[in-house]
Amino acid sequence: MSNTTDNLTVVETHSLDEIVAHTFRAFVSGLINTEKITIDNTFNRIRVVYSTSTQPSQLEFTRIQVTIHKQSKEAWIGDLLVDPDRRFTGIGTRLVEAAESLALAMDVAIVNVWPLHQSSGFWRKMGYRPHKSMSRALSKAV
Repeated sequence: MSNTTDNLTVVETHSLDEIVAHTFRAFVSGLINTEKITIDNTFNRIRVVYSTSTQPSQLEFTRIQVTIHKQSKEAWIGDLLVDPDRRFTGIGTRLVEAAESLALAMDVAIVNVWPLHQSSGFWRKMGYRPHKSMSRALSKAV
């Protein structure tokens, strides 16, 4: 983000941790009480695991994992787990939207997923379509 004042440009820089936290909080605010963010930024990829809960004892039951591949400009959602008590509340949709927004912020154009058979309908409602070269995989331009 840049601000220009009297021919002076001030560039605001944010750490990867800040960008990830801000992106996910913007989408799940009001739906959670507890969160845990794990970021693995190595070589040519960034892997983010965002776990959330309404109670601290349930922290690992609702989570999403997204891996952003820097060179190919593609992201893969590896896990989307929603606690059975929280299904159909919108939390899964919001987590996917946050992952897509994060990918876009990282200059990634395509988000992919290997859906479980029973979750294909959810992904199609989210705009995912068959991957151009991998059977069973779904993709979405963001």
